[in-house]
Amino acid sequence: MTRLSALWVVTLLLTFQSTVPPAIRLGPTGDRLTSDDLDQIGLLSLGGRAVWVMEGRPRGFERSNSWYVVAYLTPDQIRADIRRGRLAVLKAEMTSPEAYDGPKRWELVSMGDYAQVPLSAAKADAIGGGRDLNRPFKVVGTVDDESLVAIVSLIRTGPSIAVEFQAKAAPPPTGIFRRVEKLWPIASLLMLSADAVEVSLLDTSPNEKSGQRVWLRKYGTSWNVTRLVAWFAD
Repeated sequence: MTRLSALWVVTLLLTFQSTVPPAIRLGPTGDRLTSDDLDQIGLLSLGGRAVWVMEGRPRGFERSNSWYVVAYLTPDQIRADIRRGRLAVLKAEMTSPEAYDGPKRWELVSMGDYAQVPLSAAKADAIGGGRDLNRPFKVVGTVDDESLVAIVSLIRTGPSIAVEFQAKAAPPPTGIFRRVEKLWPIASLLMLSADAVEVSLLDTSPNEKSGQRVWLRKYGTSWNVTRLVAWFAD
């Protein structure tokens, strides 16, 4: 390679790197990622995809020094109403419970799937923070694009529990147990079967350890809310 061509390659790489936007950081510990953390994560083998969103999870769900981060990779399927891709669960062991800035080594724990149903196709990459409905969410199980869009669209209308599913002898549910909190973002969507799904929403708490869990079932061509509960994590 001549000196001129080598210079051209370096210039091209620098130009490409400068056009790749920094990953959006979400979650209660997303802003604790250091430059060394980002450098290490950038060197991990993540299927050849760049990191789009980084979600720093709360430390010590099991009262350990493990710190987990979910990296949402750039989508590999894009439509106007839905984007889908892969996510990577990463872990680092800290030297003490709050030693976010200390030395650590990141490793890949597992891979999964995510989806995003944008509020606006023109602003799919615009995620203003952890409470933004535009944030991507984990998807577990097999679900086609149309069903996924229909489920999320229904959630965003704030539906109530269908009358036929309310307990006959019990008083009618109120508050979080009666109506879906439509302004709470989706954290995960679990397909229980082809016609049943469990959706977890995040409430307004920045620690992202609580919210609402919604069960829906499909009858014919329509989805109905069958159960609502509050969830909390230790």
